[in-house]
Amino acid sequence: MTAPCARGAGTGLPADPSRPAARRDHGAEDGLPSEDPCREPRRDGGAPRKPSSRADGFAAAARRAAAGPLALAAFALGGLLAGGAAQAQSNDPIWTATLTVGNDTNARGYNSFYKGSTPGTLSPSTITHAGSSHTVSSLLREGESSNKFTFQVEANTGSGSSTQFKLCLDGTATPPASFLSRAEREFTLASVPDWTLGKKVAVKLVGASDSCSPATSPEIDVQGNNVSIPDGDTAPGTADHTDFGAAAVSDAKVERTFTVRNTGDGALALTGTPKVTVGGAHASDFTVTAQPSSPVAASTGTTTFTVEFDPSGTGARTATLSVANDDADESPYDFAVAGTGLADLTASVVRKRVSVLASLTIGDGHTGAWWHRRTKPSAGTCTSVAADTATVGLTGLSVGTEYTYQAYSDSACATALTEAVPFTTLAAPSEVPGLTVTEGADSLTVGWSETGLTNELVRIHWKSSGQDYTGDEIGGSGIRAAFALVNQPGAATTIPVAGQPRLTAGTEYTVRVFVIGSNAGDSIRHLSEFKATPGVRLEADGVTSSGATLTIRAHAGQWWHRSTTPASTACTAVPAGTATATLSGLTASTAHTWQAYSESTCTTALGAPVTFTTTAAADPVWTATMTVGVFSSGHRTGYWSNSNIGGGSLAPKTLSHGGATYTVESLHYFTSNPSKNEFKVSGSPGVTTDFKLCLDGTAAGTDTYLKAADEEPFTATGLNWEDGQTVKVALVGASETCPAGTGTRPTPQPAVSAGSVTPAGATLTVENHPPAWHHKRTSPVTPVASCSGPQTGMTATLSDLSPGTAYIWKTWSDSACATELASVSFTTPPAQVENLKVTAPADALALSWDAATGATGYEVQWKSGQEAFSSIAVPARHATVAGTSYTISGLIAGRSYTVRVRATKAGAPDGAWSEEMTGTPAAGPAIWTATLTVAQHEGFLGYATAGSLSEKRVTHGGKTLEISEIKLAGSSLTLGRTVPTSFNGLASFLTGTFTMCFGSTAVEWDGGPFTKTVSGLSWSAGDMVDLSAYAGIVSCSGGTVTPSTPAVSAGSVTPAGATLTVSNHPST
Repeated sequence: MTAPCARGAGTGLPADPSRPAARRDHGAEDGLPSEDPCREPRRDGGAPRKPSSRADGFAAAARRAAAGPLALAAFALGGLLAGGAAQAQSNDPIWTATLTVGNDTNARGYNSFYKGSTPGTLSPSTITHAGSSHTVSSLLREGESSNKFTFQVEANTGSGSSTQFKLCLDGTATPPASFLSRAEREFTLASVPDWTLGKKVAVKLVGASDSCSPATSPEIDVQGNNVSIPDGDTAPGTADHTDFGAAAVSDAKVERTFTVRNTGDGALALTGTPKVTVGGAHASDFTVTAQPSSPVAASTGTTTFTVEFDPSGTGARTATLSVANDDADESPYDFAVAGTGLADLTASVVRKRVSVLASLTIGDGHTGAWWHRRTKPSAGTCTSVAADTATVGLTGLSVGTEYTYQAYSDSACATALTEAVPFTTLAAPSEVPGLTVTEGADSLTVGWSETGLTNELVRIHWKSSGQDYTGDEIGGSGIRAAFALVNQPGAATTIPVAGQPRLTAGTEYTVRVFVIGSNAGDSIRHLSEFKATPGVRLEADGVTSSGATLTIRAHAGQWWHRSTTPASTACTAVPAGTATATLSGLTASTAHTWQAYSESTCTTALGAPVTFTTTAAADPVWTATMTVGVFSSGHRTGYWSNSNIGGGSLAPKTLSHGGATYTVESLHYFTSNPSKNEFKVSGSPGVTTDFKLCLDGTAAGTDTYLKAADEEPFTATGLNWEDGQTVKVALVGASETCPAGTGTRPTPQPAVSAGSVTPAGATLTVENHPPAWHHKRTSPVTPVASCSGPQTGMTATLSDLSPGTAYIWKTWSDSACATELASVSFTTPPAQVENLKVTAPADALALSWDAATGATGYEVQWKSGQEAFSSIAVPARHATVAGTSYTISGLIAGRSYTVRVRATKAGAPDGAWSEEMTGTPAAGPAIWTATLTVAQHEGFLGYATAGSLSEKRVTHGGKTLEISEIKLAGSSLTLGRTVPTSFNGLASFLTGTFTMCFGSTAVEWDGGPFTKTVSGLSWSAGDMVDLSAYAGIVSCSGGTVTPSTPAVSAGSVTPAGATLTVSNHPST
């Protein structure tokens, strides 16, 4: 079936008489000759490919366009329908055509066949019936989603017909109408068809009683790279892969795969043998390596074939692919293909003793002139090569580098003659290991390490300016001198050797040292080249705006140096064995001449002087002014942007370098630890270049200060910045000089402070005062104070002050105390407590003292034993009182205590401590007494499961316990106690320090059970022992131990009385 008109445009293929002319004629509406209206005339001047008759439809289309709004679009006129007239009632269609849906570009927006920007096509558009010829001018659907249509024909020859016909659209019949009456006919289909842009619709005109059942027919379409290739295409392109591009003649091949699609409603048969054939000028360069299959299914069927391009010659190569098939009007389906054959280009790489060389060779019998150009690592110049020259050398290459070169057929290097050829030069030989050179008066001594050089051949070449190594091989012509050392890799060698001319002092020589194998043809294994100048001389390098480094050559002893321009008398010594001296503090952009000397008076010159010019001072990378702040509790000084704990200010905070912008976040020093000094910027990208940080014209450190987000330290110490001081800040290159400039310190303010304050006096200390100054009390105002002075030092002593009094003292610059300088407030402490007295009631100490002047309260402290007052934690053994007496209770009887008192007043320093006094609390009455009847049981004497105790319970301070056992075994005394369960909720266990008396023997007790070693106790079974207990520490007296056998006797017997005397009885 006919493809869209655009596919066949300009094919220019030879005419094919086997094709049906009527099916190829698309009308003559565009005024072209009666052949394919979409084709250009044959470029080769031949006859038109597909001749046919034509009818002029322009006038009719114009008339239809003016007739009404439905005439918005006209079909592009096609070829005349072949076959002559058909009867209305015939079973054969009167007219069949293919509609490619276009888009109405007018406001109504119909999807239709329309001669506009996307017009659609109808082929054929001419209907011949009953001796009349009609041209279809419109077949429109009224809107994208409508089922309403219009159809109209215009007159070509004859007259219209009122006969009823059916119009078939993709097999759907319209109601019968007089479609050939040359009037606009409207009709409606039962459903909305899918007429999307570009869709192909089968159109037929049949008799009113005939069926619209569609006849099947194939429709071929060939695509490359998913792009349709027009039948008869003669312009190969890269978009549809018909242009295969370039391939080398030698072995490069390019493959392209094409797809055959069947968009018709009948199966497509590929009828050729083979199915795809190749013809044309260079058919042998294009080979179908994979043929398509057949048949191709209707509607969506596809098959592919592959073509390989393998050029047999250089330049443009063309051919035609042809696909024979059973499409009614596109067989064979043919189109042109093309490619470019490129000559071969090869590269070879060599390295001789020194140079690095390569060559290019063009192949495939190319004999004409050609050009080449480097494309990697950078674009080179277009270089010509004469005809009949196949190989050309390349020079100036670097070692170990990847290159790409390409050959061209023109002097602009625009048309490639070959593919690009890559190659990599050989890597550079490594340096000679351990190479050293020592300059002598007229010679050079060269040494090297023997590591890895066993059985190697070492050669040395040298030349002076104006001479050259004209030979590339060692020993070539033009070599100043050369010699070999075999199997002596560790020996230092002096050149020139014996018999050769001496070197010229002050002349620079270029020296090459080669290490090669022992065979003459071996490649270089090591290569080093250096420059050296024999003769004593002075050199300068590392020149900056403020300094340089002097180096003396060919001299090993001590030497001196002095500047002769600008002239200086300073003669500076350099120790023997030291070849360099560093110069600093030079003036930028200034010519300097420096001379070396052989003695300390700098009189006898040593070699030639050296002249150099210091560089211009570079502009700072950044300058700013910092106002110093003090923050982080006084630990940090400078600037920090941290809003919580930072301080100070910096203007400007931003700086630009290398196209990036940075913000300074901090510039401060750590008061107690210079290693924590910090300079930090934020920004991106950070750079690792070293810079010098300058503070008030002085270098504070050199570091990577623009390495963003890192806190870089600076090493300056002793900065001693003050709050509010300004500092000039700069960032310069690491070798640059800091720009001059200093900030300012804030104007010192007069200040006065009071120290050594006592109840009766104090000392004033002043700062930033004039040499002579005065002072006066301004509060209290009574008695009236006088203006004292002048004072000529930094201090003044105040006396006759009152204890516990608030004062304001001011300093003045004049004797009338009229111009105030500074002021200080202070309060004197109360007077010292005097006449402290201590008495010792039971378990307590009672204190009293005289009232102290200025006191509103007192503080009392006490301690026992050897502890220090300073170790007493408040409030332990500490009390504050308002009056002049205090009783310390709860003390341990019998223990010595020390006490002291001082006066206090709110808002004033505490008074001095009183004299320390001591006291020992008296013991109170016994808290428990009992009689122990001793039993002997299970190895002990006393009371437990045997023996008896007259009172077991001990109560003191609201706490109660019960003695459960008292055992004496030798000198070991054990006391046990329990908590009674029937004490009605009384607190249990005694606490504190107690003394328990066993007769007259005292044992210290803490209220708990114990086992102690006790001397002096000797009990027998049946003895009765007096027991007692006391709070505190007491001595036991009066207690007795009654022997176990009581006895009584009567004496002084009279008629009226007698006296009983007992022994071994209890005390009562």
